Amino acid sequence: MTKAFPLVLPNTFHRYCSWHILMKFSEKIDAVKYSIYKSEFSACIWKSETPEEFDLQWESLIKKSGLEGNRWLQDQYELRSRWIPAYVNHIFSADMSSSQRAESGHAFFKKFVSKNNSLVDFMIQFGRGLVRQRHEELMADHKDLIEKPKLRINHDFLEQMVDIYTNEMYFKFEAEVCDSFNYKLQFVRETDNRRVYQIQRKKLATSKVREIVYDKDLDLVSCSCKKFESGGIPCTHIISYLMKIDAEILPDKYILKRYADKT
Repeated sequence: MTKAFPLVLPNTFHRYCSWHILMKFSEKIDAVKYSIYKSEFSACIWKSETPEEFDLQWESLIKKSGLEGNRWLQDQYELRSRWIPAYVNHIFSADMSSSQRAESGHAFFKKFVSKNNSLVDFMIQFGRGLVRQRHEELMADHKDLIEKPKLRINHDFLEQMVDIYTNEMYFKFEAEVCDSFNYKLQFVRETDNRRVYQIQRKKLATSKVREIVYDKDLDLVSCSCKKFESGGIPCTHIISYLMKIDAEILPDKYILKRYADKT
């Protein structure tokens, strides 16, 4: 069953800080430039998957917007490891780091935090947000006990995990499985202990290319998107790889016990 968070997770706090700082942009940069570049700064902050990707996009955007002389932006960049999600997306955060959920996360945060909050108010409201999350988890636990999801498609992974995952995590996993059919995997290179692949969405040449690495010594697959590390469920890309090698069940090493306890 889902568990209440005993501590503030690093990536969760980064998301709150990222959202809070992003709200300050309207005060700290020229109004015209803010209206033009707000969406690009937001995408840079939320959708960068690695520190290197964030740094390149940030530098390019600062030059493009002509904001090289903005001292506040310079200060925030120097502190980027403290508030940019890409710097901690390798740390488990109960899926709070997923860039796909950024907008829904913003809507949730807005219920508790505003740009007018002092630091003390921000921390108080942050705590209230966690209390609300814990209450919603208890409600989800009750639902897990009395309802079982219906499978959208017949697939070995789904038939296995519908009896293991909590309902909320099953639906997330099901979405990843269904989406995995839209990707193509390509072998890139091999060393003594690793095999490397690239994976990209089919029929969309402009989609982001991720890297899949199979560690022979650990018998473990990882993906550059870091969704499994941060969210606790295998990403579409890892699932695509497992399907490619004809895995009949999802191996235990990819099943996080936190999401696999319905008793």
